[in-house]
Amino acid sequence: MENSLLGKIVDTRKISLINICLFILIGLLLCFGQILRISLFQQLINIYAHEFLMILLITFNWKKSLKIIFHQYSLITLGFILASFIVNLDSFTTKENIFATLYTLRLIIWFIWIWLSSRLFKSFTASQKQTIKYFGLVFALSILTSSILQYFFYPTLVNFSSFGWDPHTGRIFGVMFDTGAMATVLILISIFIYQLKNISLIWLISLITIIATFSRSSYITLVIVLISIKNIRKNIIFQLLFALIFVIFVFTSFQKNDVAKNIFRTFSIISRIDDQKESLMLIKKNWLTGVGIGRIRYVRSLGVSEKTNIFDEYAHHLNAFASSWLTVWTWLGTIAMVWVGYLILIIYQKSNNIQKLTLLSVFIMSIFDNILFQSLVFGVMGCFFIIESD
Repeated sequence: MENSLLGKIVDTRKISLINICLFILIGLLLCFGQILRISLFQQLINIYAHEFLMILLITFNWKKSLKIIFHQYSLITLGFILASFIVNLDSFTTKENIFATLYTLRLIIWFIWIWLSSRLFKSFTASQKQTIKYFGLVFALSILTSSILQYFFYPTLVNFSSFGWDPHTGRIFGVMFDTGAMATVLILISIFIYQLKNISLIWLISLITIIATFSRSSYITLVIVLISIKNIRKNIIFQLLFALIFVIFVFTSFQKNDVAKNIFRTFSIISRIDDQKESLMLIKKNWLTGVGIGRIRYVRSLGVSEKTNIFDEYAHHLNAFASSWLTVWTWLGTIAMVWVGYLILIIYQKSNNIQKLTLLSVFIMSIFDNILFQSLVFGVMGCFFIIESD
């Protein structure tokens, strides 16, 4: 009897150790960003190294994963996804439906991973949790350091424009190769560092890196996050110092007459407004069940062709709109969108103060850009959200 009990304890420890190693490895791979991306079918399918480990973690804990899949919230959500897919099945080719199915499975894997990891983290001992937080801090500082080095020693993405990346210059785009996504990650890092260190030099440096992305949506998000922190509202010295640093950055960008750094630039705003108008038009046509996940590029192809006479089937940005929430609405329809809002509200209410800041920052950034459904951002958000739960 004692030997059997001892065997179970040893097995439990082995399982915990494997789960911890997988979780840490996922965090490590996220630090490499776009470098570890594998693109297939001319970027119609993009797979990241950390996603393989997500699948491995889910498979290793398959019993717990099945419980998550058959949870009532999961079944209702899957019902909405399936309905939007079946209703529009005949409107798309076999190839288009296959790509949509693969994209849908990918998103399902992400959400199972974050739900499963949250449950696993709660089962770890205090020392195990502390170890994971330590690695989380190391990974956060490595991303922060690489972003600063990129700003000074590799300030332009012009050489990568032939691979479909915007030619950002003089801005922090880091391992994400995108200023909006990088700004979101840096905001999440600043929240995590604040939880551990409160107001510190490292935390202040993380805020400066956010400013150096010159992402206006991140400025809005950062101000709301800072206002939400009670200690910041009372710290007049910090407020003045941060305002001074912000003004210096903005003034310097004006002096260099750099349009990309001009916070009053309008070309990107006009582009996003047009994009959002198109999404609302598609929502109006498919308001009940949506068009289905992963099908936006095929639905909007006719409209793009009519405007420009050119439709690039492989243009990655056409798979979503310049807002994650408009993208979800277009995917699943109005009723499902209400359900998604209900789920977000439940998660927010059950979260602690730091987790709420994490959710709030991603929520706001996702209003202005398709941030939530970028694999790297979702992975970083998931990791921080999980380890902030304790």
